[in-house]
Order: sequence, then structure tokens, then C-alpha cells
Amino acid sequence: MKLKVGDFVFVDSTRGTANYQGMSLRDWQGKGYGVITAAEDCEEVSFAQVLVSGELRWVLIEDISKDPMGDNWYLYVLECVDGTFYTGITTNVNRRLHEHNNTSRGAKYTKARRPTRVVYCHPFDSRSTAAKAEYRFRKLSRDKKQKIIQGTADISTVFKL
Repeated sequence: MKLKVGDFVFVDSTRGTANYQGMSLRDWQGKGYGVITAAEDCEEVSFAQVLVSGELRWVLIEDISKDPMGDNWYLYVLECVDGTFYTGITTNVNRRLHEHNNTSRGAKYTKARRPTRVVYCHPFDSRSTAAKAEYRFRKLSRDKKQKIIQGTADISTVFKL
């Protein structure tokens, strides 16, 4: 991602841990909107200085998004323990799977059908496109859903995207 001074961005440095030569690279944990004030490349790691909540912070480039809702949206399909499918959209499929299986943030439908597993995932450029695809996918018969999941039918062809 190309960042330049003055870009308005969203920072989320609460995800996981990042280490370089045994040192933690995240000394600040937080989320917020900000403005890029400087950028640096240090060997294999890239940082940007961001003015977030009135404070200057050095942040890993991987923790920065120009789109506050994430750079890509994904339609995902979970298979529940009872064999049923659950369809949703998210910017982070791994996080969402964890929420469905381990937290109260999962859907009510999946809470009674744990554990779930991801059986299909497809990227979209915007939340709007992903939500429209989710709506259409939910209306498909189980047979058509299985063909898409198994790869014998292409989601773009089925939806004429």
C-alpha cells in the first residue's frame, strides 16, 4: 500500500504480535483514525508516523488501512457441526471464525452449532458488493451453494458479477 504524508487512515494495532530480531514492534496498542506525518523503511519492516487521537505514534504499515472498514471484504461460508451452512461478510475471516467458535460476538445461529469451519471464502472490493453477494448466496438452494463451495460453479458466473 502506498502511503504519503497527509493521508487520512485507520490504525488498528491491536491484532496479534509483531516481532523483529526478538523485539516487539508494537509498543502501542490501539485503534483510531489518524493522519500520516512520516514514513520509514527499516530493513524488512516498514513504519509510518501517524497522528492518532492527538498523539504521534510510530505504527507498522501492516496495521494501517486507508479504508476504515478494511481494504477487502470477504463473503465467507461456515459449515456448522450439524452440517448446515452459515453465510456472512467480514474484513478478517480468521478473526470472524474465532468469534463464531469462541466468543459471544459470534452469530446466534452458530452458537448452538459449534464448532464451525470455513468452507468457502471470496474477496470483494467493497462492503456493498460483499453484502449483495451474501444476500444472493443465502437465497440459493443448498445444491447450488455446494457447487460454489466445491468449486464446480463460479460465484461470479452464478451472480453475474
